[in-house]
Amino acid sequence: MGNPQPNFEVCDLVTSDDEDGSSSDLEIIDAEEFRRAVHGSEVPGAREAAGSDDEVLVTGMVGQVTNRDLPHMRMHCAENPFSRDEAATNALHCPQCFCFVCDLPVSQCKLWGTGRSKHHHANACSLVRWRQLRKAGQGNNWDLVQKEYDKGEAADALVAALAAEAEGAVGG
Repeated sequence: MGNPQPNFEVCDLVTSDDEDGSSSDLEIIDAEEFRRAVHGSEVPGAREAAGSDDEVLVTGMVGQVTNRDLPHMRMHCAENPFSRDEAATNALHCPQCFCFVCDLPVSQCKLWGTGRSKHHHANACSLVRWRQLRKAGQGNNWDLVQKEYDKGEAADALVAALAAEAEGAVGG
């Protein structure tokens, strides 16, 4: 009887510096592809990456949960399940979570919010409106990102005021 192969997720992370000093690509490969690469010759993509000016090169990772141990977007967090609807639980995050819009660690996102409102970055995922805001942020158009957040806050305040007014009219 041979050695049983563990069932694990494999991640090949290649990080390189661009002119602006930041860029990283994350490639998840399945366990079988990794086994073939390890028992064959090399990790796929390692040869191309090794020839560049990379400062950091991780050619493989074996572990139980890569979306817990490596940096990841909040919506992919293994420790805190994400809901596509606005939810207070979306504000929960692990130390490796990044904001989808700001592309910063969650602890540095100034617009993270509580998750109770649809415009809080805690609720950001790959939907079109969030992708547009992400693109604006990547283009350093932070005024647009802030403006969209502020519009959401104003809308929430208006809804709360109208609800309070309606409650006062019914109770009064």
